[in-house]
Amino acid sequence: MGSPNVSGAAGKVRDDGSASAGAAPSNGGTTAGGAPASAGSPAGGGGSAGALSAGSGGSAAALGEGGAAGAGEAAGAGGQSLPGCRQLECLAGAEWVYWPDREWQRSTANPASTELLEADYQPKMASPWDVQISSDGQQILLTARAGGNAVQGLRDAQRTDRAWFDLMLAIGGRFVVQVGAPNFQAEYTAYGSGVPIVSSTRGALTLKQP
Repeated sequence: MGSPNVSGAAGKVRDDGSASAGAAPSNGGTTAGGAPASAGSPAGGGGSAGALSAGSGGSAAALGEGGAAGAGEAAGAGGQSLPGCRQLECLAGAEWVYWPDREWQRSTANPASTELLEADYQPKMASPWDVQISSDGQQILLTARAGGNAVQGLRDAQRTDRAWFDLMLAIGGRFVVQVGAPNFQAEYTAYGSGVPIVSSTRGALTLKQP
């Protein structure tokens, strides 16, 4: 998706290593286990990335009224079925799967800001996350298939070039989605205490299959 650079949200960073983020390159097929094989640009258009965090045990009800649509339903405003839609508006009202396939590598020096470079990511497959987005596209619920607590987030309305969700974590985090080909691209970054970034992953975001 877009620019190879991903800029993080300003603010605190959590030092909880349980969070991860990701923006994966273009998908050239699927990897073992059903994860899309990436080879494109990262999440975070215009040099920005998104907050993210997840856990298990979440439900569509946690999204409030107009919770995420059923699995396999193409995203779209109001939960409409829009097969093949690749616009940010298509995220609303559907269920997705985030496939982390790259992990941010901390350098010897902490980054001067929460902006992360694509060059600082290395290939590394991780357990996928189930992602539910409310029908109005303003709330998100992430649930790690590997287990853990579900995490909710609210969309930042000021960022219109990407779907940026600020996550409700103890220290903070972001999950950002951008348009990519052939799949949406996403980044999941966790903030920490004393350092801007604790962890970050990138990968593809694909429609959940029934």
